[in-house]
Amino acid sequence: ASGVAAYFLMTKGAAIATGLLTSAQWLLNAAMNANPIGLIVAAVAVLVPALIWLGNNWDFVKFKMVDFAKAAQIKMLELDLVIRKKLTAGVVAFAKVV
Repeated sequence: ASGVAAYFLMTKGAAIATGLLTSAQWLLNAAMNANPIGLIVAAVAVLVPALIWLGNNWDFVKFKMVDFAKAAQIKMLELDLVIRKKLTAGVVAFAKVV
């Protein structure tokens, strides 16, 4: 019976130690994640593959950017037309009143 009790105490102690070490590891991970150097390394690790992808797919990226610029230009011209019509209608209505 004393062997079982000793085993129980040892496993209980190991469980407590594991819990404490887990907590310590969480705190260390939080400190490492909050470290500016770690953030810079993480940012570089994300940006380098993105820049490589951009370089390898530059024609596609350029096409999409030109396509986006043309679509934005069309929308701005449509907005310009709507504003001009509204302003013209407002000026005409004002002229009729005056």
